[in-house]
Amino acid sequence: MIPIRGRRIGLMVGVALIASVTVPAQEIGLSLGTQGGVNLGAYTGSHWNELIADMDSAEGDAIAVGNLWGLGFTVSSFLQIGLTSHLAVQPQLGIAMRRGGFAEAGYVHDPASGSHTEISTQSVDSYAMLDLPIYLKPRAEAGILSFHALFGPHFAIVLGRGYSAQLEDGEEVPDDSGSFTVDNRFLVGVGGGTGMGVDLGVGSVVLDLTAFRSFNSPFDNIEGTDTEIEGPRILSVAVSAGFAVPLDVDL
Repeated sequence: MIPIRGRRIGLMVGVALIASVTVPAQEIGLSLGTQGGVNLGAYTGSHWNELIADMDSAEGDAIAVGNLWGLGFTVSSFLQIGLTSHLAVQPQLGIAMRRGGFAEAGYVHDPASGSHTEISTQSVDSYAMLDLPIYLKPRAEAGILSFHALFGPHFAIVLGRGYSAQLEDGEEVPDDSGSFTVDNRFLVGVGGGTGMGVDLGVGSVVLDLTAFRSFNSPFDNIEGTDTEIEGPRILSVAVSAGFAVPLDVDL
């Protein structure tokens, strides 16, 4: 039996593809663009959040443990396929660097001397990913300005090996850092966001705010003492800017 999430994603892709081949030719408008920007990435998921909460409780009041948001980048190209004057399909292909992990901050008390030593450590995993979101794009125009929303399935492939860095007070600890192989390279999730465009005549400047959340994890589940611990999911939020030009295509 196909999982519910799989059926939902298949339905979204199917609707987008069917719509793109059944609209009248005179309503179709194509534009090609590229964009780039920054993203903030983190791990998420109920088991991961519980793990972070348990680590924080175990450390006591002197040390706080929290989820880490890491800064990365994203670069992509997109093809906007106009279905009507207010609806388009927009597949994208790009590369992103995403990060996730946890951070500890606080102090350690030395009973012998009575002194306190501040600590600040981070465990950061970094991944290069190939992104393929397929968005439905409702839009509206007001003069030279246009406004749009984005929603649809988001597929990602982890490229190469990940890199895990252990930092103390902002400095990497070489002996505790190194590359690793992920268990699951192909991630399936959902993406969405909002944005605007400014028509300059020869093309449009595009500004987007988007988010991506994977349904599965790059890591296999871990066998715990009482139950299986699910691997963390990927969550990222990106701000990007780009430029799109219309394509003259006779259909």
